[in-house]
Amino acid sequence: MKPIAFLLSTILLLSSCIKDQSTASIHPNTFVFGYCRACPDNRVPPGKCFMFYEIKANQLYADSMRLSGYPGPEVFSLVPLGVGKYQAASALINSFPVYLLNNPNTVYGNTDCDTHWTLHIECTENGQVKTWDIDHDTTNLPHAIRAYVAQMNSVFDQLIQ
Repeated sequence: MKPIAFLLSTILLLSSCIKDQSTASIHPNTFVFGYCRACPDNRVPPGKCFMFYEIKANQLYADSMRLSGYPGPEVFSLVPLGVGKYQAASALINSFPVYLLNNPNTVYGNTDCDTHWTLHIECTENGQVKTWDIDHDTTNLPHAIRAYVAQMNSVFDQLIQ
């Protein structure tokens, strides 16, 4: 019985040391993420058609481009959001999928903001910019990023409140 207990404890110890291979270790200088979606006939309240955030220097900033629209250069507030919102958003960096990191500057699904809800990610690390545009509907997305897209949607729900 002791050899089995020893074997099980050794397996548990070793498995706790193995990094999750689906999650990448990224250390961006800036991490921009957001969404744009169709807003027919202005039925969606102002500010809900597109929303972008930037994580920089351990702070979270909301976009300030309500008047200029999307697409366009992101302009962010100079005043950071609260610590709770930063913590919710920083989880997107900590759980960034290896699949996306290995496939930068890629479009997944239908990303036409005029007819669909599109997620956007932009990661700048050591001067290198990588972007991803992802359909909000996970049906046709690679399985490796579906959970991350769901996590992004959850983070948006927390940040918009």
